[in-house]
Amino acid sequence: MNCCKNDEKSKKQDSGQESNQSTKINPRSKWPYLCVAGLGAGFVALTVFKIPPANILTYGVILACPLLHLVMMKDHGKGKNHGKSSGH
Repeated sequence: MNCCKNDEKSKKQDSGQESNQSTKINPRSKWPYLCVAGLGAGFVALTVFKIPPANILTYGVILACPLLHLVMMKDHGKGKNHGKSSGH
């Protein structure tokens, strides 16, 4: 009889863990916040620090290249067959 009670407790714990996992913030959901922060920083640079828009655009493009490279290559080489011969 105790085994049945233990199974019910474990089911309740499992369902509790699932609800905790669903409340976690998805790591991919941080990108909109970062974009808004970047736009806000650009607005502050234009209005408060009186930086010319041409400079903001130039440095923005220069910074975008390495940042996008890091974002696009973050999972490079983490495949299942990494280090194994493919048989080709």
